[in-house]
Amino acid sequence: MRLAKLPNGDGYGRSYQCVFGGLNENLSARDGEIQAMENMTSDYYPLLAPRSQRCLTGTLTDPKALAAGDCLCWVDGTDFYYDGQVKGTVSSEGDKRLILMNDWVIVWPDKLYYNAATEEFGSLEAAVSSEGARFCSLAAPSGISTEANCLVLEGAELDGVFRPGDGVVISGCTVHGENDQTLVVREVAGSALYFYDDSFTLDTQLCYTVGEAGLSAGDYNVLWEEEYYTFTLPVKMSQGDCLYYRGAYDMSAVIAGAETALTVSYGVFGDDTVTFTEEAWLDYDEPGTILVTRPAPDLEYLCQCNNRLWGVAGQEIYCSALGDPRVWYNFDGTADGCWSVEAGSGGPFTGAFAYGGYPLLFKENHIYRVYGSKPSAFQLLDTETLGCEAGSDRSFAVVGQTLYYRSPAGFAAYAGGVPALIDRPLGPARRADAVAGTDGRKYYVSCRQGEDWSLYVYDAQLDLWHREDDTQALDFAWCAGELYFLAADGSLWQTGHIRTQNGTLEDKVGSECEFADFYSGGVERQGINRLYFRVQVEDTLSMYVSYDGGDWQPAGTVSSAPRSIRTLHLVPRRCDSFRVKLTATGPWKLWGMSKEAYTGSTR
Repeated sequence: MRLAKLPNGDGYGRSYQCVFGGLNENLSARDGEIQAMENMTSDYYPLLAPRSQRCLTGTLTDPKALAAGDCLCWVDGTDFYYDGQVKGTVSSEGDKRLILMNDWVIVWPDKLYYNAATEEFGSLEAAVSSEGARFCSLAAPSGISTEANCLVLEGAELDGVFRPGDGVVISGCTVHGENDQTLVVREVAGSALYFYDDSFTLDTQLCYTVGEAGLSAGDYNVLWEEEYYTFTLPVKMSQGDCLYYRGAYDMSAVIAGAETALTVSYGVFGDDTVTFTEEAWLDYDEPGTILVTRPAPDLEYLCQCNNRLWGVAGQEIYCSALGDPRVWYNFDGTADGCWSVEAGSGGPFTGAFAYGGYPLLFKENHIYRVYGSKPSAFQLLDTETLGCEAGSDRSFAVVGQTLYYRSPAGFAAYAGGVPALIDRPLGPARRADAVAGTDGRKYYVSCRQGEDWSLYVYDAQLDLWHREDDTQALDFAWCAGELYFLAADGSLWQTGHIRTQNGTLEDKVGSECEFADFYSGGVERQGINRLYFRVQVEDTLSMYVSYDGGDWQPAGTVSSAPRSIRTLHLVPRRCDSFRVKLTATGPWKLWGMSKEAYTGSTR
């Protein structure tokens, strides 16, 4: 707190400060406020003190991504690690994202997965091609219906590649191009995939059932769709016999047995004309290369919410099947199926995060929120407000009940309504490429200002910002009560309040605290006679002073006094303004600061 200056009869007065806030990089920062710092913390508020030591857990050669569930997992070069062991290989190009969903760890954009329960590492997508395929009506082993429902890829073993519920894309059809489509698999057996009835267009088969008068041998005209064709019937047909006419009206009539007989309506025009009035369907073969794939969309940003993966590609919003991140195109309307919708606003999406039980999809000036518990009930709500800044899609972290992230206007706090900016103390400087994490109380964020990186910590309870150092973090992860971050140089650290050390503590932390300019503070001519700092030091603390923006000059030191409080004082020379900087290695605390000022003539 600050106490009012008490003037003496000789014009001298003294003020005392024993509460020290956080960082204030604005030009409006006054004496007693901190305008620059390194490795400081709010842990000992209202005292001023450096952060605790971090713990080096490991070092990666080519760091790509970090995440945590029951244990840490990361990508180092082309190796995917789970709990310290290599479980699979990823591509070497570009950044990676690790998203956790139950026992699944999803590696994006590689579209790979690791299932911790089965220890299976594989691709979310699947593909099988065949030189030629048969489209037919075929009974499945479980006895599902058999109307234009089956695709047979000769010689392919599809068990284990596709599963019931998969949304697959069929392509390569030339005889009936309309069979190139997206369908939901109902059953898999050997080389056959079974779908819902009437999924496919099959070859045409025309049917005529002979009436009571019979049909004599001889030449006949065929009337089909107002066109006449002819064929020769070699034998007499009796009542109930069926005459089939196949193919593209090639006049090849056959008398079929009961195996394929259909009872249909018929008509005779004159003595020598029969009318085929219904279509039946025949199996047929596609001669080219038929490709069946289970694709996953090329999502730019994604998150996990309510046992589904959610993401965006272009203007489209997608969610996976319930509990299965491998299925993205099952739109059969069931409660565990997939869902997709197109956003209506302009501009690209910039991020995705789950908050409050709902998936949030961000643009720079929009937040989309999806309500509902199943695809048939999903609703998309669009709010035009401060979204996520492009390039800062990893800046999301929930502290308490509030979501923090980097918006185009600054760091924002979102509690479900209108986001509020929280970074006024950081000044007007432009920051970008933010990456964040949390220990539940503090918001840790690494961001870039020009070419310079900084790791800031925002204490949500105290509403205070502190700067730690110039760390460029790639990812943060919370695991077993510990906060970890992966730095761009490959080092993997524990930070914050470390409960269990999983590595080697760093050396004593070097810290620095630079106070804002000290002014007289009035229109009358004033000056500062003395400054007193009450400090507790384990090693050595040094004080430096800069007059009117000049070079830093040594102004005193305090030696080790871990259990007592020492006083460090400064008698500034006559100047318009001056700054004070305190530097130390190892733990120290600033308990209070006292300023003695005098008032002189206004001339």
